[in-house]
Amino acid sequence: MNQKIIDRLNCLADEKEPFLFVINYDGTEAYIRKLSEISPEECLYDFEGITNVKRQLRSASAKQQMWKVHEPNFGEYTKSFETVKSNILCGNSFLTNLTCKVAVDCDLSFEDIFLRAKGKYKILVRTNDGKQFVCFSPESFVRIKNGKI
Repeated sequence: MNQKIIDRLNCLADEKEPFLFVINYDGTEAYIRKLSEISPEECLYDFEGITNVKRQLRSASAKQQMWKVHEPNFGEYTKSFETVKSNILCGNSFLTNLTCKVAVDCDLSFEDIFLRAKGKYKILVRTNDGKQFVCFSPESFVRIKNGKI
């Protein structure tokens, strides 16, 4: 991972103020902000009720939506599945989450997707160059309790 990203995370952790970070898969880019400094114009978040979403925004438009999910490449998925399966059979994993890239077409805005999503954790990030990223998940991957992960 990029050392600048690591240094920024460590610095904010030392300040003991809540912050949000989103890092791409290869660790080269990150969105890192103190919660108190996040503008709803650049990021909406809702993590089990810790949110910056105003009440009036919480209901997405009621229009009927179009969704088209493109199937993943069967050969690539099979290869990934077999890798996971063989490692489980060898005892190399206690928890596995196999994901793959899947294209989706829909006529909803990213904000509508964020507002309609049912999940404990939701985020919408808008970058300065006009790109948007939306993510939602029903599960906790890491928990910290009494200072222990």
